[in-house]
Amino acid sequence: MGKSMLTYFDFAENDRLFFRQAYDNGIRGGYLAALGQNICERYLKYIVDEYVTPETENERYAKASILRTHSLRRLAGYLRDDVGIQLQEDTESALYKIDGFYFSTRYPGEDSFIPSERDVDMANYAVEQTRDDVIQICAELHRHSGEMEYENGTENEQDEYDDLDEEEEDYDR
Repeated sequence: MGKSMLTYFDFAENDRLFFRQAYDNGIRGGYLAALGQNICERYLKYIVDEYVTPETENERYAKASILRTHSLRRLAGYLRDDVGIQLQEDTESALYKIDGFYFSTRYPGEDSFIPSERDVDMANYAVEQTRDDVIQICAELHRHSGEMEYENGTENEQDEYDDLDEEEEDYDR
């Protein structure tokens, strides 16, 4: 049996395990702020990569462009405005609070800073909110996709994303 290609979700979950272990052991180092943003970014990019199917050249360009951004604000806006997927208000607010951590906490510049414990706490909250929201959104998209397949008279084949809740439990172990 061949190896399946890793997804943004897989990488987000892998980094979340490290984040959780460090955070749960009282570590509030600056790297966690940047990592928190990056994890959220990967969860959002997972939706774009797996569920957005561009039909025009402009849509293909927009998808390729959004997959290169590090801006959580742009990702959330793309999902809302271009795809029609609205994140929960708490999730979007949490994302906006940590947007920019990826660069501003890692490189010197006008906007750079050393993250505080509160910043790392905000990153933690954003990671958990985003993860929960993305799992819920993907489960709904997958259910809707299965309904469409059934309506079209084709068999609804199981794939690796059939039950994101089971996958969530696997990553939490």
